[in-house]
Amino acid sequence: MIPGVIEESPNKVSCREYYCYKFQIRSSRKSSLLHAGRLFQQFAVDQYIKLETTHLDFYRWKQNDMRSELYQGIVDSVMAGESRASELGQRIILPASFIGGPRDMRRRYLDAMTLVQRFGKPDLFITMTCNIEWNEIQEEILPGQHFHDCPDLTTKVFRAKLQDLEKLLPMYM
Repeated sequence: MIPGVIEESPNKVSCREYYCYKFQIRSSRKSSLLHAGRLFQQFAVDQYIKLETTHLDFYRWKQNDMRSELYQGIVDSVMAGESRASELGQRIILPASFIGGPRDMRRRYLDAMTLVQRFGKPDLFITMTCNIEWNEIQEEILPGQHFHDCPDLTTKVFRAKLQDLEKLLPMYM
C-alpha cells in the first residue's frame, strides 16, 4: 500500500485525493478557497505538512519491515564513531523512495557524479527566471487576482517554458 492512497474501498478517499479535489479549478463554480490569496497559500502549506507527516508516520510504523536498512544505519553510526548504544537513540530509517530524505539525496548525488564521470564536467551554467508579464500568466489570472495569488499557475508556465528551453538546447549545441 502506498502512503496517502486508500485502495481497499471505492467509497473512501485519501487526504491527498481530497485536497486535490478541493484545490481543483472549476469554471462552473467559484471557489472561495481558491480566491483567498495568502490565506489559501497558508492552508495549502498546512495540508502539505499534514500529508508529509502521514508519510513519515507510515515509515516510522513500518520500521520492522525494513530490518536490513536498520542494520545499515547502525553500521553507519558505528563507522562515524558513535560506539555507545545509548548515544544512538531510536533511528527512523527513510527509504530512498522518500523524496528529500538522506538516501534519496545521496542517490541523486551519486547519479550526478556518474554523469560527470561519463560525460565530463558541465560546459554551461544556465539560469532561467520566471517573468510575471508572460502572456501565458497574464491571460489566465482572473480579475482581481495577482500573480502571487496563484503560484500553481506561475509554476506550470515556468515548467512549460523550461521544457521548451530543454528541447532547444540540443539544436544549438
